Amino acid sequence: MAFQIKSFIASDGERFSQIYDDEGGFPLFYPTAYIARSKRLETEHETQKVYLAAIKRLCEWEVQKGVSLTVRFQKESSYFPMKFMS
Repeated sequence: MAFQIKSFIASDGERFSQIYDDEGGFPLFYPTAYIARSKRLETEHETQKVYLAAIKRLCEWEVQKGVSLTVRFQKESSYFPMKFMS
């Protein structure tokens, strides 16, 4: 699965970006919510894109390792560093 960051300009001139996967055509929910609620008002658009690039790399890592951090967080699973090292 591939992920891409798309940037937009709203009608009021505000710039924003979102991460999309190649399957659905909808932005990923949690990264979009994170940027919109905690970073949008306090950082410039270019800085938001840096945050999204890091999240994109994490999403790619999840696919590569076959791990879903969202599911693990929802289940409150324990994390042991050795699970993710290999």
